[in-house]
Amino acid sequence: MHNCVYQMSINFLHSNLICKCSLRWENALSCTGKVMIEKLKWPTLEHRRKNQRLTTMFKIVHGLVAMPTTSLIPADSCTRCNHQYKFKCILASTTAYRNFFYPRTIPQWNDLDKESAEATSIDCFKSRLH
Repeated sequence: MHNCVYQMSINFLHSNLICKCSLRWENALSCTGKVMIEKLKWPTLEHRRKNQRLTTMFKIVHGLVAMPTTSLIPADSCTRCNHQYKFKCILASTTAYRNFFYPRTIPQWNDLDKESAEATSIDCFKSRLH
């Protein structure tokens, strides 16, 4: 294996400011995406996708997008509700359907705290997710 020195410059937009990060890699084997994300302190792709799903669910629940909510059944009032927008989980019998939007997102939505789910604006909701 080759021991190489890599110089990498990364520009990214964060809170309307352009930041420039420079990383130096001493070994070609250590130059992985996971190491880079940890060094830059970026959220993982999994975390970003979860936040995007929850943001979309917030928009659906609060009527900010024209999306049919016929498959959303409110949870029973006798459950221990964290918030008023809790829904019954959709049971999926196949692996493919488990990865659809509603079966995957509703359990995560139901686990949100009251302040997040009942936020007054989308910006307030997004800030509470992080």
